[in-house]
Amino acid sequence: MKRIRSRIVVFLAVSFFSAFGPPAASSEESAGVLSGFVLDYESRRGLADVRVILPAGEGPGRTERSAVTGKGGAFEFRGLPAGVYSCLFDRSGYAPRAVEGLRVDPAVPVRLDVEMVRLPGPLREEVTVTAEAGPSRIERTAGAVSVEGERLRQTPGSVDDVSRVLKATAGISQVNDTSNELIVRGGSPWENAFYVDQIPFYDINHFQVQGGSGGLIGVINASWVRSLNFFKGGFHAAYGDRMSSVIEMVFREGDRERVQAQVDINTAGFGGGVEGPILGGRGSFLVSAKRSYHDLVTKIIGYGVAPRFGDVHFKAVLDLGPRHRLELLDVNADSRLSYDAEEAVAMGFTRALNYKNRQNTAGLCWYAGWSDSYSTVTTLSWSRYRNADELLDSVTDSAAFLFDETTDIIGLRHVGGLVLSGRLRASLGFEAKAEIYDFNNYYGAYVDPYASLIPPVLARGDLTVAKGAVFAGLDWRPAPPLTVSLGARLDVLSHNRTAEVSPRLSAAWAVSPRLTLKAAAGIFRQAVPTAILGITPAVRDNRNPAAAHFLFGVSHDVSKDFRWTLDVYDKQYRRLPVTPEDPEFSVFDLCLDYGVYRSFTTVTDDGQAAARGLEITAEKKPGGTWHLFAGASLFRSRFRDALGRWRDRLNDNRYVLTMIGGVRIARKWNLGLRWDLAGGVPYTPYDIARSTALNAAVLDVTRLDSTRYPDYSSVSLRVDREFRFRTSVLLAYLSVVNLLDRENIARYYWNRVENRQDIVPQAPILPVFGLEYRF
Repeated sequence: MKRIRSRIVVFLAVSFFSAFGPPAASSEESAGVLSGFVLDYESRRGLADVRVILPAGEGPGRTERSAVTGKGGAFEFRGLPAGVYSCLFDRSGYAPRAVEGLRVDPAVPVRLDVEMVRLPGPLREEVTVTAEAGPSRIERTAGAVSVEGERLRQTPGSVDDVSRVLKATAGISQVNDTSNELIVRGGSPWENAFYVDQIPFYDINHFQVQGGSGGLIGVINASWVRSLNFFKGGFHAAYGDRMSSVIEMVFREGDRERVQAQVDINTAGFGGGVEGPILGGRGSFLVSAKRSYHDLVTKIIGYGVAPRFGDVHFKAVLDLGPRHRLELLDVNADSRLSYDAEEAVAMGFTRALNYKNRQNTAGLCWYAGWSDSYSTVTTLSWSRYRNADELLDSVTDSAAFLFDETTDIIGLRHVGGLVLSGRLRASLGFEAKAEIYDFNNYYGAYVDPYASLIPPVLARGDLTVAKGAVFAGLDWRPAPPLTVSLGARLDVLSHNRTAEVSPRLSAAWAVSPRLTLKAAAGIFRQAVPTAILGITPAVRDNRNPAAAHFLFGVSHDVSKDFRWTLDVYDKQYRRLPVTPEDPEFSVFDLCLDYGVYRSFTTVTDDGQAAARGLEITAEKKPGGTWHLFAGASLFRSRFRDALGRWRDRLNDNRYVLTMIGGVRIARKWNLGLRWDLAGGVPYTPYDIARSTALNAAVLDVTRLDSTRYPDYSSVSLRVDREFRFRTSVLLAYLSVVNLLDRENIARYYWNRVENRQDIVPQAPILPVFGLEYRF
């Protein structure tokens, strides 16, 4: 799949971003509403006496406003001028919160529910309120990132894709921008965990590939995401079975007062959504749907190849009482792309493709506040991933891959939080899940990179892997400036009958209200992916891969809206699966090159890897007329192959630099720019003479990973324009990926149609124009 570059038909509408738009609405017509509840993070009960502040902003009527929550934690602001707001929350004995980028429109009352974390200790220290202030574990975890509000939707180059927004943070490798794979701090794409409203998601993308967690474009509806926490290491013991990162997302609730609707269309597709109250405001619902239309146009005009993809989201929330709440979530997605051998040859492709993928994740979450000191979160979830792929050699018309596989994952998870004293808080829980893999996969004969003829392989069968875990954590504040977190989890796996303990430790020291030092260490384990266990039985008795994390970080709030951070990390991997049949790669990394896991006869657990790096970020937060983010990463990622040689890993850019800036003009326009620069990743050149003789990709084994691709550089632009009416809002936007149309090379491949070396380019210039109407 990764060897194929699809020709996506792009239709660019003429922008009507004109200064001669509708006249500005009157102040009465522009009045918006912001309301919600403030809850205790542990008990889920409403918090009274919380001061809620809307700081003064640019424009008429944007003076500072404040309110105090009542007995149930409710607050409300009416008559707000339309615009983007920050909202601050402050209460004695609790860590302050700040939420940035809240868009208030006259047509859509904004609902904002916020949890606040109780501070240990008898006294509340002075804390500078920032956009990433809570929950407190974000502040005390080295390298953690919090993203809220409009940043998820307005980051240039992200095309409303959550993963592409996260790729702009420091510490993410840049390998191929046609995929949104997250390669975190020298890991592999399969090492990331995703949670949406506490429900585990195993992939959040369209056109996913076997062995990865990325794809062409994201499934998650970015307009639903209220907040996102990204832990790039050192995460809590409540999270396991992943060695690199955890991404937590929280979807917003639907409106509890009236029914609202939204429609949108852009050059990627069209869609819409509806939300409203249920049971007289005791709950709410949200539903949205999206579908691409390029395939419909190509059928009408009878020319071209285009992908087809779409998704449906549903969320319902019901209050069972003042301390209990149920949430139901379902996300369904479908992705398809096909072209025959004649079309493949015409486009210069080596293989024809028929790709079909369907996925669904559904879950029920129960939030329970049993007392002021004890609360629980329990989830029951089910995910299904169905792949039916055909990859045919367009030269010989023989099958390269024929995949027919289904993965079902059923899980139960329970996490409890207990406040033991003013300085001590405990958490404990368990999780159990079953992964059921049914597969009928055919791997055609081919000449491998070492000029050996590999016979065809048929991998057929089914496999069930049971996984269980118990975990506990303790947050201790021995003195007001210092917080120490201890944790451990015990993971049990059925396929190799193992039970292993993973200890975790982190600490944060507030040197001053603006300067914090952070450190973390721990063991993070991950089972070999079920797809590998299924098609390669030799790996089932191997030991489980593990990574040791050592992290240190500094964060400094220079002012209320400017912060810089520095993070240093060291990751040591062991027990990685490697095979002498393809020693160039770690088996975990095969998806970066082949796009699939191959079937091998021999796989050992002797592989090792190491990643070390330094990350520096500086951010002027949204607020006022401009914002700026700059992040730089210097790192080295290496692995020891099956022959005992240490080599640069396929994700080893050595350096990555990202700069994002934005400015708001005349309260109607938003302009954003983004620049990404990264060093080229290593590769092994072809032996041109032998490759030409065999018309197959044959590596020069004397130069393994000795060469690097050219450096990567890309500039992206986004322009937004708002048109406000009495009871509705129209948002028009233009986003251009790779504005300068620079040709970045994703990889070289052997073009068997023309019997020569060829390139797979990364994303070309890609304009996306869209309209969104809220009413």
